[in-house]
Amino acid sequence: MTRLIKMAVTTMTVCVAALSLMAGPASAAPKPGPFSTWPPPAAGNVRGTIYQGTPTCAVQSGVKICDATVYTTGLMSGWATSNQAYRTLNLEWKIRKHSGTVVKTGSASCTGATGAITSCDRTGPSYGVRWPASSTVKYCVDTIGYAYYYVSSNGNTAKVTASHYACVTLSATGGGGGLRQR
Repeated sequence: MTRLIKMAVTTMTVCVAALSLMAGPASAAPKPGPFSTWPPPAAGNVRGTIYQGTPTCAVQSGVKICDATVYTTGLMSGWATSNQAYRTLNLEWKIRKHSGTVVKTGSASCTGATGAITSCDRTGPSYGVRWPASSTVKYCVDTIGYAYYYVSSNGNTAKVTASHYACVTLSATGGGGGLRQR
């Protein structure tokens, strides 16, 4: 009987060894990573405005020439606060003349005093323009809003961005808020 028990134990040991070889070593099992990751949130809304101030016009060499300033603003709203890094929302502007050439850039930001924020409203750069009153001239602004969000438990961040494009047609007779175009 003892011999029968020894044979059974030996057979079981061989079977267990064979099964562990087929399964591979315990270290081959998948291990969780050293940190967790998650996707960044969707961007919130960005709205940019460009508008013309009051023009001054004068005749020069028989041509009516006007001067004015174009002004820009930017508004970010509806941005996620969960995992927001640095408690900051950022705005950038690129003022373009009618040909598309960038003539002025600027930036601004809003930072929460005690935590993440959902909105930011800032005045952007202004730019002095000159044009013949008889011409149709447009100036435009690219308004870019962005924020950084944590995407892992080890502190990695991702930049989340949204943008808006707006133009104003210059006028020799008007100015101020009446010419704002979004």
